[in-house]
Amino acid sequence: KEVLMNYQEIYQKKRMTPEEVASQFKSGDLCVSNGQVTEPVKILNALAERALKEDLKDIRHYILLPLRNQRYLASEMDGHIRHISHFVSGFDRESIWADQNGKGRIDINIMG
Repeated sequence: KEVLMNYQEIYQKKRMTPEEVASQFKSGDLCVSNGQVTEPVKILNALAERALKEDLKDIRHYILLPLRNQRYLASEMDGHIRHISHFVSGFDRESIWADQNGKGRIDINIMG
């Protein structure tokens, strides 16, 4: 029983709010997150909010396949968070295709 209690105490000490997680990023950082059903929606929204509020720049966010329309994908994030996807979904397809000159805010990382 003592081991279980110790585990729960450790877990409680390590828990963070999405805002606390987002506060650890700084301009130029690299962020990699899960995709599909495990996308960390609240954390990515908190990061987008903070990037705009504190004018964070050039954060690169890698994800396998976005399956939600997240705030960090919006055009207002240009220069703040650069989305890099390994596969294209309906949520990032239009922005990737519109960015044919390579100077936009969304990339696709094709793995061969």
